Amino acid sequence: MYRLFHNYPLYCCNNYFYTQPKTSRGSFYWNLSRKILFIFLIPLLPCILHAETDNSLPHPGNIPRIISLSPNITELVAAAGGLSNLIARSSACNWPPEVQKLPAAGNFGQPFSETILSLNPTLVLLSTDSHPGAERVLKNINIPFRRIQTQTLADIPQALREIGTILNTSKLAATKATELENGISRLREANKLAKTAPNVLILVSVTPPITAGKGSFISEMLELAGAYNIAAVREQPYYPVSLEWAVQANPDIVLFLLEQAVALPVVLQKIPAIKAGRYSQSDQLTTDIICRPGPRILEGAAALRQLLENASSQTTSPE
Repeated sequence: MYRLFHNYPLYCCNNYFYTQPKTSRGSFYWNLSRKILFIFLIPLLPCILHAETDNSLPHPGNIPRIISLSPNITELVAAAGGLSNLIARSSACNWPPEVQKLPAAGNFGQPFSETILSLNPTLVLLSTDSHPGAERVLKNINIPFRRIQTQTLADIPQALREIGTILNTSKLAATKATELENGISRLREANKLAKTAPNVLILVSVTPPITAGKGSFISEMLELAGAYNIAAVREQPYYPVSLEWAVQANPDIVLFLLEQAVALPVVLQKIPAIKAGRYSQSDQLTTDIICRPGPRILEGAAALRQLLENASSQTTSPE
């Protein structure tokens, strides 16, 4: 139907230009009106051609039917006012709670072709962390898709605005984006006034020990919470560390960001901060808030700060 209405002006023009009147008087007025109409149509041709060829976004006259294959993108869609536009999610999407009622159209960044085809979406949204083969799968089944850049704190407000454009909710999305930008600025200004920043070692895995480097989103979040990431000496987002390195680095606090609580291996208990009880483990919900580059980053910074305060106040040794 959309294509029909965009072809209709050209159809009318063709009939008008090529249907000759039968009288000479009629021919004079026909030629004159044809020239006038042609002059008025020239400025409109780029718009008509663009509308005919640009399929990257849902047309404003249509209701977007969105599938999100990344938890943080799902949260951004909801924050931009598009919860009613979501028709499916990834199996990893769990916030807001309402999305868990939606069918799973893939795993994190990995589309299920048959499910997606059956749902007939106008657009599938991927994150920059999605599986490299996701785009190929969607191209093969001729489903429009877009990757949303969300690797840094600065990306998130812009991602909100981009999604707002897709959903035709630009005003709401822009308001939310500005709130995030202002909140980030306030936290950074407050951190400048702090006398000291604790040195923190983040571990996202214990067997083997893996930390978050300077290139990770978590490192940015730690800085936003008023702490210093001792593993930021390397640019990699994540990398394994040795026990010797962790002991020598001598962090003030060790923070475990894991999907579930685990018993600490004996080797890790040689780290002085852990010996002194200055460590903290987050549960899955808290880890999601802290680690997801989405609209809850200000809550994530507050949760991270609370974990650090809890660890600082600990005086007992690990069991």
